[in-house]
Parts: sequence; C-alpha cells; structure tokens
Amino acid sequence: MNMETRAEIVKRMLRMQKGYREDLHIAFRSCWEANYARTLVYQGIKFRYEPQKFELALPEEDRVFFRGRESVRYIPDFLLTEYNKFVEIKGFMTQQSAVKLKAFREQHPEFALEIIGQKEYQQLAIDYRDKISNDKRFIGWETDPVKTEHERQIRMKEDQRMLEQERQKEIEASISQSRYAKWRAFDVYRFRMSKRCEDLLRSIHVKTIGDLTSFSEKQLRGHNNCGKATVEELKGLISELGFSFRR
Repeated sequence: MNMETRAEIVKRMLRMQKGYREDLHIAFRSCWEANYARTLVYQGIKFRYEPQKFELALPEEDRVFFRGRESVRYIPDFLLTEYNKFVEIKGFMTQQSAVKLKAFREQHPEFALEIIGQKEYQQLAIDYRDKISNDKRFIGWETDPVKTEHERQIRMKEDQRMLEQERQKEIEASISQSRYAKWRAFDVYRFRMSKRCEDLLRSIHVKTIGDLTSFSEKQLRGHNNCGKATVEELKGLISELGFSFRR
C-alpha cells in the first residue's frame, strides 16, 4: 500500500476545507477574494491571505457596536508583501466593519490599507475577467453563486433586512447616548427627595445627576449629615435612571 507523504496529506486536508480553490491552493471565504487573488497571481504580485491578527482598542463611543467590548480582533484579507500593504475586500460595509477599519488605520499607520468595494471590484472584473478566463493556470473568473433571479431577489431582500437592522441599532445607540448625556446634566433638585438628602447635596455642591454619580457611597457616608438611610434614598433615585455611584 502506498503511503502518503506529509506534503500530500497537507494538500489533501487543504482540499477538504470549505472554499478551497484548486488553481490557487488556498481556501477563500468568497468568490470576490478568490478572484482578487487571481488578479494578483496574474500580475505576479506576491501575497499572503489573512496573514496577521490585530487586537484593536475601541474608543468608548464605538463600543456600543461590539456589546461594550473595549477591544476587537481584526484580520485583514490580504498582505501584499512587496508593498507592505494590506487589502480588505468589502462587498458590503457594515458599521462594525467601518469602525474596525478606522481603528486599524489610526493605530497602525505603519501599514497602508486599501479597500476593494463594489466599484473597485467591478473595475477589476472589467480589466481581468477575460484575461483570467483565458489563462490555463486558472479555473476561470468566478461569478456570484446566486444563479436564478428568484434567488437574487431573496438575497437582496435579506441584505436589505440586515442593513435596516444595522441602521436601527445605530439609531437606538444614538438615542441611548443622547438620553444618557441628557440625564447626567439634569437638575437633581427637580426630583422629589427628603430634606436630609437635599441638605446633603447642597452641602457638597451637587447640582446635577452627573455631579452626584461622581461620588462613591463611601465618600457620601464620610459627610457628617449623611447616614445609611440618606445614601439608600439617593441610590434608589439614581438607579431608577440607570445610574450608579462611582466605585
């Protein structure tokens, strides 16, 4: 019985991967990525696919798009090794993708980053489709896997639904941030409270909810006029608005 060499085993395992392209010997996530790789091979440009992971810090205003996470992982699609340039293939730009790309450019200015969107990809197709289709090194220029008009309409509706969901999330996040800022600036004395709470707040020069939440419970209890009942009353007041004392 013939024994497979290590190289043959690796090649066979690669072929089993979803998205594996026989002509490129790489598994890609989309036909756009595979076609772009073919244009690079045709031009003799060396590249690496998904070569490096980056951990990107997120500014506070962008964390809402990633469930409050302080950082996010980003893996560029291609590295053009001779040019020290990354290339990202984006048929559809979501808010999350836009935030990642912005963060990468700000935090890694040592790398150039090119975005291949729909317009750029269409131009590549015009320039290279026939050349690659007639080149025996390649299986041809791949087309969108959607084959029928019915399937295309279904995909368009699904894309539109996802787009609307993203927009709704952005709107809700914006409203939430706006309400948060509004309540922080709200005059605390417009709320109904006991005289002991009011006297305490005036003694420590608190005017707004934001001023009050800058204190910790321990700091409040350190004032002469403040007992446990007073702290609990104030705590209940701000918790109803979604706020808490500083820890």
